[in-house]
Amino acid sequence: MIGISWGGFNGLQLAFRQPEALKAVVSVASTTDRYAGDIHYMGGCLLSDNANWGSQMFAYQSRPADPKHRADWRQDWIRRMEEMPFMAADWLRHQTRDAQWTHGSVCEDWAAIKAPVLAITGWADAYVNALARLAANLTVPAKALVGPWEHRYAHIAKLDASDFHGEVLTWFDQYLRDEDSGAAELPDYRTYMQEHFNPTMQNKPRQGRWVAEAQWPSPNVRDRVMHLSATGLVDAAETGAATGAAATETEVVRNPATLGQAAGYFCAGMRFDNELPGDQAVDDAQGSSFDTSPLADPLEIMGRPRLRVSFSVNKPVAQLVARLCDVAPTGVSQRITFRPLNLTHRDSHVAPELLVPGQRYEAEIELNECAYQLRPGHQLRLALSTSYWPLVWPAPEAAEVTLYLEGCQLILPERRVTTEIAPQNPGAPPD
Repeated sequence: MIGISWGGFNGLQLAFRQPEALKAVVSVASTTDRYAGDIHYMGGCLLSDNANWGSQMFAYQSRPADPKHRADWRQDWIRRMEEMPFMAADWLRHQTRDAQWTHGSVCEDWAAIKAPVLAITGWADAYVNALARLAANLTVPAKALVGPWEHRYAHIAKLDASDFHGEVLTWFDQYLRDEDSGAAELPDYRTYMQEHFNPTMQNKPRQGRWVAEAQWPSPNVRDRVMHLSATGLVDAAETGAATGAAATETEVVRNPATLGQAAGYFCAGMRFDNELPGDQAVDDAQGSSFDTSPLADPLEIMGRPRLRVSFSVNKPVAQLVARLCDVAPTGVSQRITFRPLNLTHRDSHVAPELLVPGQRYEAEIELNECAYQLRPGHQLRLALSTSYWPLVWPAPEAAEVTLYLEGCQLILPERRVTTEIAPQNPGAPPD
């Protein structure tokens, strides 16, 4: 099986059901978790794309059958329109991780998948988290390939198109024809390590290089802890301190509802072009930011950064949105990764609990997967906000989140490699 987006979902879901005839899967821009990794909710926050995609599905569903193939097309059309659900409303009825979402989420039982899986997507896509999870958890051959692409097959991507067909043929030759095509020896995780390129919302070539990790999780990736303090992001290894802030240091995170205008479209290339994340400086200035000093050496991040926070709120429902940005010496801020958290979901997406204003809580935000190198002289910025419109639907009331900085840490998956292996990147598509 092969497919992109919902077609990619289908390949994984059918593999989960183990039909005897299915021997290999190529899944592009898909998810393993329909609640945490799709277009409806992220970190327990409602995504505005829930309404966008529901409206588009409504348009798809309301089209008539082709009269050439169905004589009763008119009666069938009327019947279907009378019975047709409005999916956006249905999805809104399931705001927690219930059976609506666990059904079809292959992460419920990784061992159920018996067919080898090649998982592909691009860093400009919304579906970036599934690949590393598949490579790390499947008990059958599973390889991940992440390029610079948007939500399209790589050979027709507008961001540095690549030889998608060559990758697919190599995979299917190995597992459908039993040929030694080299697919079995591919590194577990091949990716395009991005760098700063003065981002705009227009489609333009990326900056970076291809790298590979023979196995995933990789021994080349280790946690690097940074503390939040009044002076910015402080490297724990350099200070040797358990925390980077005094016990009395706090930061009140609040921002106008306009923060998020530089976010771009949620799933670039799915329906719109030239709506990529732009210069984040305008959004950074409206929220709270914690910066490192200018870097003396390159810093490579590969994986999912984690933000641990100690906080209180002034409303029973509040959100906290974390973005990591690469700030160039010119001040241009490029988004590396992001993720929101509905703080009522701090302990569970199954049974969220309202917050008590003034009470102190702990939470962790696992940001989205990334592979990114910051150059010397650049600064890493952690930008925080209580909203991120229009990607994230706002909380019922404007809220303030007070951070107790001595209890806040940013944990980076830092990649350090002495000798790179051959990345075996897909190359340009053939003419």
